[in-house]
Amino acid sequence: MKKFLVILFSASACFNVYAEDVELPTIVISPTKYETDMSGIPSSISVIGESEIELKNAPQVKDILRYIPGVDIVETAPFGGQTSVFTRGTNAGHTLVMIDGVKVFNPISPDGSFNLSNLTLDNVERVEVLRGTHSTLYGSDAIGGVIDIITKKGEDKPKVWASFEGGSFVTFKEAVGSDGEMNGLHYSAAVSKFDTKGISKADSRYNNDERDPYHNTSISGRVDYDVFKNLIIGSTFRRTDAEIKVDDEGGYGGDDPNKRNREINTILSAYADVGIFEWWKLEFKGLWMKNDLYDKDKGDDFDPGEYLDSNYKGRYTSYQGLSILNLTKSDTLLAGIDYNEEEGDSFYNSYSPAWDYWYLSDPPRSKAHNVGYYLQNKLDAGENFHSISGVRLDDHSEFGTYDTYEIAAKYTFDWQTSVRGKWATGFKAPTLYQLYDSSNGDPNLKPEKSKSFEVGLGQSLFEGRLEIESVYYYTELENIIDWVATNLDLGTGRYFNVNKAKIHGIENQITIKPFDKIKINYEYTYLDARNELNHQYLNRRPRNKHALSIDFIPIENLSFNLSYLYVGGRKDVRWVETAPWVWTEEQINLKHYNKVDVSSRYVINKNFEVFGRIDNLLDERYQEVDGYGMPGIAFYGGCKATF
Repeated sequence: MKKFLVILFSASACFNVYAEDVELPTIVISPTKYETDMSGIPSSISVIGESEIELKNAPQVKDILRYIPGVDIVETAPFGGQTSVFTRGTNAGHTLVMIDGVKVFNPISPDGSFNLSNLTLDNVERVEVLRGTHSTLYGSDAIGGVIDIITKKGEDKPKVWASFEGGSFVTFKEAVGSDGEMNGLHYSAAVSKFDTKGISKADSRYNNDERDPYHNTSISGRVDYDVFKNLIIGSTFRRTDAEIKVDDEGGYGGDDPNKRNREINTILSAYADVGIFEWWKLEFKGLWMKNDLYDKDKGDDFDPGEYLDSNYKGRYTSYQGLSILNLTKSDTLLAGIDYNEEEGDSFYNSYSPAWDYWYLSDPPRSKAHNVGYYLQNKLDAGENFHSISGVRLDDHSEFGTYDTYEIAAKYTFDWQTSVRGKWATGFKAPTLYQLYDSSNGDPNLKPEKSKSFEVGLGQSLFEGRLEIESVYYYTELENIIDWVATNLDLGTGRYFNVNKAKIHGIENQITIKPFDKIKINYEYTYLDARNELNHQYLNRRPRNKHALSIDFIPIENLSFNLSYLYVGGRKDVRWVETAPWVWTEEQINLKHYNKVDVSSRYVINKNFEVFGRIDNLLDERYQEVDGYGMPGIAFYGGCKATF
């Protein structure tokens, strides 16, 4: 791998690096909650735009996040398996995921994280990934980072499009949509249906031969209307309905032919932007999310008396007010207030013939609310110095008040060397499940808290044809909530604030544009994440990750992408029978893996294009979670018509 990179960079340096390449500035929203030039952001941020999404032909959000430095995607098999994101080594519940500013998660799940397995890229304009703590702007859940999926805003003359794709594992995807602008009304909408027979989620190498089908129907829409010059209103909507065939567990005997779940996620938002003066703007938003999860199992030949019927229903409502005040041309003051309310309801009924045991849980509906007040100042002193500082106070209905703050700055010298740094604190509120579950919860739990800093060094050469950046970060976590067994014989326990962790790492990025038609991007992440109490390495976080992406446009309208991903060895847990009917959780090692994907797109004319991709070109056999398999080499192809 090292020799390959040396040869690649040496060859790239021989190209004509002085060819003209004028690029428009990248505009982002997530670091400040208003449109800002990305070059003036002192925090670590990555943006995956619409052109990159199309070039890679990635079907889901999780597929493009894998190549972001400091971000690790872990799934219990493809096609609907539970998918978690670990940002800079923090826990899955420490990354805030939003769609058009709407927080998406499962309020009634133990850690309150969002399952990324069903989120498609239909009608997505770009994905912004903030790495590092951002609780000052977003409150709870933003200890590790923020992922904001932004729906496409309709522009230009209205058009209608339809696409079809098919491939390995009897997989088919059909989609239709329309977008455009008419007399100040911007709109975009898309509907897609994805079906596959899939593979066995429990690794087939452990004699699990049954396929696990997966079905996903997604609807997305956005409307923006320029009512007046100083008044814009709009709304977004997205609904995902996924039916998943699942297995009991990974490893031997994991297959279950009758176990299924269904997850329905719906979000709705409405906003109004009011320009009071040229130097003062107000924004108002109303946000709503619903997440319903159903699990069913009626037993099988191996275990005919097995029974499961459960559902988990979560709701989230938020009202936000924002004031953007331009104190001067270079100084902007942001002031905001958020009111968030979440509620959850669950029902669980199961029977295990092996243990001859019925378990029924029907706790009362639980609720919690939070009010957050925050200030943020962004200072741009010319083109060289940029800073962001902020403070926030949250008032939670259960644990009371908690304050966070951050300060970040960046300076770019005239010779295009940049230095930057950031210090921030963050927190994560206990989830409804951790607080109120009748068997496991504790209403006296305190919020998890963090403090972190990062320093970065960047260099731009040859008029932006070569970009290099390296960032070191350090995070301390305290009051980490974990489940602790209180009776080993009965298998009962409760949640406590028991753990601490220290995390540090390095993120390196190199982007080379030797010609207008070639772009090479290489990223390397080193991570050390340890539990401070037992000194064990945190599970499912690789110590080393390499990502290489090469975009190539040999002729007009024809493009190729080659993506390489190396994920180093990780720790995981496995239940081991140490004595008859006595099981102990042990930490194990998962093997590293290499993955190569290739995609291509050819635009025949303005109305028709074809595309294809090969996933896992080297047919690598690997696991991201112990006992759960990932697919080997797979082929997909399709076409798109636009009118």
